[in-house]
Amino acid sequence: MITTKKQAEDLIYRSYMLVGRRLDYNAPDSEKRHPEYTRTVIRQLDERCGAKNILVTGSKGKGSVSVMINDILRAHGKNTGLLTSPHIFDFNERIRLNGVPIPDEELIKHCDRLAPTLELMDITIGEREYISPVAVQVMAALLHFYGKTDYNIFECGKGVLYDDVNNLGREYSVINTIFEEHTRELGGGLEEIAFDKSHIIVGGQKCAYSAQQTPKVCEILEKRAADCGVVLKTYGRDFYCENIVLSENGTDFDAVTPKNRYEKLHIPLLGEHQARNFALALCVCEDILGNTDKEKTALAARSIVWRGRLEIISRSPLTVADCCINGISAAFIKPILEKIKRTSLAAVLAVPADKDYRGVAREISDIADKIIFTRLQNPHYKFDRAQADCVRGGVFADDMGAAARLAAKSADTVCILGTAAMLREIEGYDEAIHIF
Repeated sequence: MITTKKQAEDLIYRSYMLVGRRLDYNAPDSEKRHPEYTRTVIRQLDERCGAKNILVTGSKGKGSVSVMINDILRAHGKNTGLLTSPHIFDFNERIRLNGVPIPDEELIKHCDRLAPTLELMDITIGEREYISPVAVQVMAALLHFYGKTDYNIFECGKGVLYDDVNNLGREYSVINTIFEEHTRELGGGLEEIAFDKSHIIVGGQKCAYSAQQTPKVCEILEKRAADCGVVLKTYGRDFYCENIVLSENGTDFDAVTPKNRYEKLHIPLLGEHQARNFALALCVCEDILGNTDKEKTALAARSIVWRGRLEIISRSPLTVADCCINGISAAFIKPILEKIKRTSLAAVLAVPADKDYRGVAREISDIADKIIFTRLQNPHYKFDRAQADCVRGGVFADDMGAAARLAAKSADTVCILGTAAMLREIEGYDEAIHIF
């Protein structure tokens, strides 16, 4: 019987942990992921839930777009369920009902209800197979949303084709920018990755939407949409942004959709890509709602909270934090940091040793006056002082507090980059950076 939150979380990850060392981590998802085992249960729960689903994928920004869709719909009076990952401070953040994380008692109740079914699945699968933690989160979310939501937004994981989220029915599919990432799991190149993610489009859905893509990715998505008989609306052709301006307060822009022109929108997030993300979310919501109220839309934009995405956490010194752990993501945020930095920039990198810390440092070194590597207290992540040797002038600080103090002394603009767990530690050092 599940009676505590820890037991509930253990149940979600149990099957994956049971496989342990027997799992070939280098195998592609096509070999080690088995969404077919949960398909029947998820579809039964989905049908029972009865809400209309919106699925979101992409290589970057799928979480941001999911939150934006959620907030626009809520601003127009719709009840929403939202499933995203990873969490920042608490596991319950992953499952939200009308913006509120699932309470502990509800998570415990739903996991207790699912436990017998999951135990039976574990008995029947092979010794090198497992029930994905994502699948259990989807099941718990559907139980939590039952009878309470009009629309549910589900963020896919790394891919789609072998992701349990893909077992859900959907009326709308959203595809943010796709680039070459997670090649071990999804395939050896951009075309294979795009092919995997294109399977978010299925026959019978109302519409699909795509962010700006490379020509080859566009070709793959267009073919999938045509094969499924689904209309695909794309950034630049069906909707777009104009007059994008960045400041220390966020991003201002105009958005143009098939039905409206929205002028002087403001989001408290930094980056032209976030303006484009909002235009993508807005186009989806216009079709869902039939149209949108411009004042309610503007209020939703101003009210967006999405932690760790070039989040402005201080203005003394100007400090932003981003969950950036690879060179590709660093390349996205580099021009934004160039635009907002005052006179000098110090970068704090809390990127684990098994991630692409070299790529992050390589990108940021062009614009940073000082680069400080550091470690987190979380024992699940490994850091090494030798990481600082990958860039000229790099130094290593023993913890986030020391890194924050050194950064604040070194520059009038600070960026803190690393795995999501860093945000929990940043808040503990407001003597160096005046956060909140």
